[in-house]
Amino acid sequence: MPPRSAAPRPAGAAAAWFPDGLDPDLALSLVAFLEQRFREPGNTPYREALDELEARLRHAGFGDGPELHVERWTLRDSAPTWEPLAANLEIVAPEPEPLLSFASGADRDRTMLLIGSPGTDRPLEAGLVEEGEGDPKGRALLARGVPEESYARLARDHPAFILFRPDARWEGPVAGDDAIPFADVPAPPDGPPAVRLSRRAERRLQERLDKGAPVVLRLAAAVRLDRGPVQMLHAEIRGGDLPGLAFAAHLDEPGAEDNASGVAVAAGLAQAIAAGRRRADTPPPNRSLHFLFGPELDHADEAGRRLGRSLGWAVALDQVGRPPGPPGAPGATRALVERAPDPSRRWPAGVGPGSGWLDSASLAGGSWSDNPASFLPDTLVAFLRAAGGDWDSHPFEGGSDHVPFLSHGVPSALVWKFPDPTYHTSLDRLGAGTIDADELRRVGDALLELVRSLAWEDGSVVAAAAASAAANRLAALADGPGDGCRAWTSWSERAAADLERILGPLAAVEPTAGTLRELRQTLQTGRAACPPP
Repeated sequence: MPPRSAAPRPAGAAAAWFPDGLDPDLALSLVAFLEQRFREPGNTPYREALDELEARLRHAGFGDGPELHVERWTLRDSAPTWEPLAANLEIVAPEPEPLLSFASGADRDRTMLLIGSPGTDRPLEAGLVEEGEGDPKGRALLARGVPEESYARLARDHPAFILFRPDARWEGPVAGDDAIPFADVPAPPDGPPAVRLSRRAERRLQERLDKGAPVVLRLAAAVRLDRGPVQMLHAEIRGGDLPGLAFAAHLDEPGAEDNASGVAVAAGLAQAIAAGRRRADTPPPNRSLHFLFGPELDHADEAGRRLGRSLGWAVALDQVGRPPGPPGAPGATRALVERAPDPSRRWPAGVGPGSGWLDSASLAGGSWSDNPASFLPDTLVAFLRAAGGDWDSHPFEGGSDHVPFLSHGVPSALVWKFPDPTYHTSLDRLGAGTIDADELRRVGDALLELVRSLAWEDGSVVAAAAASAAANRLAALADGPGDGCRAWTSWSERAAADLERILGPLAAVEPTAGTLRELRQTLQTGRAACPPP
């Protein structure tokens, strides 16, 4: 392999080429477009979202040329697709009462049909029975379990349709009476339709059942079942031969925060950088920049497969627009960077607690030696804090687009917000409490600073953030358990080697070189100071 080359410039030199940063109004308009569409891989709303995203990127200057390139990658030539069109659930006896309905995929209650549910050829009327309280055949069955686990078992008894309670879900109880969680069910086309209730609707049904009189329900549901290709979008700002940077955001799922917000920031970042790159005085970057959009996990896996050897770091953006709550308040939304598996799973050393997405017992221990070590999450926290906000990192939990990159050996991290009371429910829609334009801008500006430092400047800002994080962590471990200190020191030595790989020839340029010398000295001193076993 020929030696890599780069044009080093001092910190801040690239700011003049990218004066505007992420446009929050443009990002918010993309969120507004996407959240009106129930985006499942390959369905019509998903294809509309992909078309809109590509059109915006082409308007920003991406095309078929050698510098700003956009293309579609086909993940599957033909796959089953599902789209909710309309549904209505009502009580018809003993007294009529509407419960839930939607007339288009943009309506609030659109999540009442579980993903994969069949529709109805005609309205179905059926008596209501609770699971375990009578023969469900031909009846409306009020289930008790989680739909992903119990649908197939319940469908074998041939109910007319199945109603699932809102709080029976892996994500835990919903946050409001009108929240309707979405989920997937493994339903064949001739299976019983699957409906998710809100707490309000569940309560009304339970009140009717408690009165003892027979309850009759009517369900009408229209879905579009089809087959078609599943595609993703790859936009690239081509640069020099240093390891590239990737920014990935999944396009599927119907929510505004999850994940129209991540798509909007990744697209806005691409647009802002493209605008600067098109200036006559802007030189080419020292490394290529990749922006990836598609089905969750699948599109990141495809990118890792195609680009893995050329990539340095990858950043996943998933739920980034929600305003954080008051620090320390119970259940408040936190601004987070999820790490790869590392010693924080056993010795926090300044790393924050888990997000709450998984219980703490499932996070304890585990191996990290087979995963790439990287200062990426620490660098992201530093840049995000500088852009504004109380950001923190937390131990690895998985479940988003950073995971496939890790499996391909690419150091990666997840930028996200959690807990979220609207998570995976009908309430995840565009609004003041859900998406904040300034939050989108701040996240985008932090990532733009990362790009400027690594792609146009000498990388000294990134190196300084990494060195500071390492020093703080080892200082916190000096009086701690010796095995924790040694584990973190070994991990940090691997992360320092990764940082030098990322920087390439920039690592030999001052002041970056001096910062790296200080980092190596910090690690040597830290190892020597570790308490004995």
